[in-house]
Amino acid sequence: MTKDITKSLENEMSYIKTLDCKEEHLIYSFFENVKARVKDVDSMSSGGGFNHIFLHLENNHIIAIHPETMDVERSYEKWDSIDDYTITSNDEERGFGWEHKSPNYESRVINLWRIASIL
Repeated sequence: MTKDITKSLENEMSYIKTLDCKEEHLIYSFFENVKARVKDVDSMSSGGGFNHIFLHLENNHIIAIHPETMDVERSYEKWDSIDDYTITSNDEERGFGWEHKSPNYESRVINLWRIASIL
C-alpha cells in the first residue's frame, strides 16, 4: 500500500499550529512542489526546543524544514531513512545538526521567507 504523504505531512505539522498562518502556508506551498518526490515524512523536536520536519526524497536525500527560521536544508549525503539521518548525527558529527560542516552548505540551504519576498 502506498503511503499518503500529504496526510503524513498534515499529521507531522499538527504541532506547528502556533506559527503564523503565512509561515504555515509557505511550508505547505514548498511541500506541494516536492511531494511527488517524497517517500517518507517525519518530525522531531530538537534539544534546543525547535521543531523540524523531515522529508525523505526518492533519491535518498533528506530535506529538513526548520519552521522557526523558515530554513530548508538538503542533506549532503544520501540516507536509508530519516531515523538514520537523525540518529547518526548524534554520534558521528554528520547528518542532522551537522550539515553546516559538510561541503557546499550554502548551496544546499534556502530560506522560504527570502524566496517569498522576491516573488
